[in-house]
Amino acid sequence: MDWSHPDYQNSMKKGTLVSNKFIKYFHTQVKELCTNYGKIDVLWFDGEWDHSVKQWQSDKVVKMIHKLQPQVLINDRLGTESRGHLGHFGTPEQYVPTAFPESSDPSLPWESCMTMNDNWGYSNGDKNWKSTRQLIMNLVRCVSGSGNFLLNVGPKPDGTIPAPSVKRLKEIGEWMKINKNSIYGCGKAPFGGGMVGLTTAKNSIVYLHVFRWSGKEICLAGVKDKIRSGCLLASDKKVSVSQKNDRLFIRKLPKKAPDDIDTVIVLKLR
Repeated sequence: MDWSHPDYQNSMKKGTLVSNKFIKYFHTQVKELCTNYGKIDVLWFDGEWDHSVKQWQSDKVVKMIHKLQPQVLINDRLGTESRGHLGHFGTPEQYVPTAFPESSDPSLPWESCMTMNDNWGYSNGDKNWKSTRQLIMNLVRCVSGSGNFLLNVGPKPDGTIPAPSVKRLKEIGEWMKINKNSIYGCGKAPFGGGMVGLTTAKNSIVYLHVFRWSGKEICLAGVKDKIRSGCLLASDKKVSVSQKNDRLFIRKLPKKAPDDIDTVIVLKLR
């Protein structure tokens, strides 16, 4: 959609179809993007919620895109009924799905799209900022479900990023410097984080993200995999691991959490 275009504005009245003139304009713009600017990795559409795939002629535009840019990834916002059915990945907005987003296909890749406060664009009056802790937890929640985290910033009128956004991005960056191995290239783990947090995994390593530090011992239930060893990711300090039936006991932990937001424990599988 293009709210500023007069040919689109007419279709904003309830029950009014998008004009053929605007459809041609939209398809021509997409063709230009796919033709004049080299290889494109992602086309991220938005504004599909008031018209159908048929009205947008989305099948036609997708066919054109694939012809011009065979390798490109397309999101699932090409018409009111396109979520999970048209495009390569899902885009749940302002929430992290517990299973998989708006799709009958659980294997569909997805990314959770979220703002730092309540608005996508800059809003001077919006002071409802999510804490750095909330944002890191949301990042881990996405990775633990094999998803991506698309975090929005709304630039000010002069193009600068608001100070509260900069502060949070720097703090996330500091956490990532230490804990990046538990995020990049990771996905869903074979067991969860129980009451203390969440898990991510890569190859034969499970990363336990501890948001609620329980003291010198952690117990996880439902662990069927055999754990060979464990250590703190930030310091490489070894921890004691033992198992009884499906319970994993992690001991010799510091009494106080080394990281107030998320202390990551590395668990190596046998």
